Amino acid sequence: MSNQPPALEAHAKARTAKVVVKLHSAMAQIELDIEKNDGLYPYNAGKLNRVETCRRAGILTSVLGGAAHKETTLIMLHQWLADIRARIAVGKKAVRKVVTQRADNWRERALGAEHFSNLYHLQMVTLQNKLQEAQARADELEAENLKLLEQVSQGHIVRLLTKTI
Repeated sequence: MSNQPPALEAHAKARTAKVVVKLHSAMAQIELDIEKNDGLYPYNAGKLNRVETCRRAGILTSVLGGAAHKETTLIMLHQWLADIRARIAVGKKAVRKVVTQRADNWRERALGAEHFSNLYHLQMVTLQNKLQEAQARADELEAENLKLLEQVSQGHIVRLLTKTI
């Protein structure tokens, strides 16, 4: 039992609870930022540590060294940071490497898309030419058909060659 007045003790517990809430809120926001950025922490040059988490939470890092947080909140924060660091690239060099790999991957994909677009364009031009040739041949055959029908109706062609079996 503490020697503190009950009101002072209640105030201290409320302050401790606010710190924990702020920290949890910052951790949730950090996780969202990492998710939005495909596994990279977008701030502080990609470095995620206790200081950065406290900065995002709006609390001083020294607060976590106090008796109220040292054995609970601080341990929880260190465990969370270890879990997060296992899933993301941390630090300038690691982040730069991941970003470079992603840029190279997207460049490769863009070149592939451009290649297929060019092939599609060439195929469309070829098909358009074939369609125009087929349309010209169809027009030619229709004109010939009309001439033959006219000759048949005028009696110029009396007999069509038929094949008997």
